[in-house]
Amino acid sequence: ANWALGTELGWWALALPLGISFFTFQQIAYLADLRSGLVERHDFVAYFLFVSFFPQLIAGPIVHHREMMPQFLSGQAGRADAAMLAQGVAIFTLGLAKKVLIADHIAIYVSPVFAAADGGVAIAFLEAWGAALAYSFQIYFDFSAYCDMAIGLGLMFGVRLPVNFASPYKASSIIEFWRRWHITLSRFLKDYLYIPLGGGRRGPLRRCAVAPLRQRDDRDAAGRVVAWRRLDLRDLGRFARPGPGA
Repeated sequence: ANWALGTELGWWALALPLGISFFTFQQIAYLADLRSGLVERHDFVAYFLFVSFFPQLIAGPIVHHREMMPQFLSGQAGRADAAMLAQGVAIFTLGLAKKVLIADHIAIYVSPVFAAADGGVAIAFLEAWGAALAYSFQIYFDFSAYCDMAIGLGLMFGVRLPVNFASPYKASSIIEFWRRWHITLSRFLKDYLYIPLGGGRRGPLRRCAVAPLRQRDDRDAAGRVVAWRRLDLRDLGRFARPGPGA
């Protein structure tokens, strides 16, 4: 396209719909299960509600049709009682407070430091480490906020969304951290990538086929891709094993 139009635009310059990654993951799961005979064909209205339910499209969770379709087909969606509505408002308000009062205020300090580093400006040792530490809390509260707001909005519509964030900084190991951060993405990668490729049973060559792939979190409001907390998918089988009491 660049050659035909005489442009030099990179892939990062392409305009994509908001939430396209989560939308795509949900469709992959649905179509894969449909092809395997694990899900019934649903009417257009139920399917449209499933793919267009907006609260989770910006930052997750990646909802599964087994979790959502029964709620739409039973008529539960759109019929939130007073208890669900109150719970939803409380959770949404908590998430909004995390975003506006904590994450965005930390970004006021972090963003100029990262912008200066991107521009080639030398950053003092303590300032650099301070910004890195502050950013770890910014992304924590930012993602936690979006997860809370999604669940809260869902409850207001009478829909229960899965938990997607479980205090990962309280984890005592990298395995536990993986299980606590972006829970539904870990589930998707395990169910639709790692296990179909054989998991740990098909030998190293097949596992190496997905080794270059990484999980990434696109959390930067300015559009930068934040390559943070990357883990090899070849280790996903070990990370995904149920813990004690699971």
